[in-house]
Amino acid sequence: MKKTFLFFPVLLIFFFTSNAQTADEVKILAGVETLHKGLIERSKPILDSISARELTYGHSAGMIDDKTSFINRTINGPVKFNSIKPSNLSVSLAGNNAIVRYIFSASATNEGKPAELKFGVMMVWQKTNDQWKLLARQGYKL
Repeated sequence: MKKTFLFFPVLLIFFFTSNAQTADEVKILAGVETLHKGLIERSKPILDSISARELTYGHSAGMIDDKTSFINRTINGPVKFNSIKPSNLSVSLAGNNAIVRYIFSASATNEGKPAELKFGVMMVWQKTNDQWKLLARQGYKL
């Protein structure tokens, strides 16, 4: 009975700690959420605040943007996001860098016509001065 009694709490502790997120992972996930908010709102201040100066942003259609062209394309381009729903999201920390992978599903309009988008995303976030910034992003066809 004592062994069973001790085994169950140890099992619960292992389960909850193995699924726990570090403070950095929480900040990175908040950054992904902020990125999506900036895309939906077409907000230059939001996109500027989370993007590294050296940003390279690859689209699933093959276009590549730097920080300035990414923000301009988002604000003035033909695609307007209505909602974005990430799934299968994972974060892997590597020192002051983090790799984020997920499936990007969105409801949008493209040149005023309804569009449903679904593709894979891989991002690299970099920690500088205790802030996580989007350094690189590549969308890819599933």
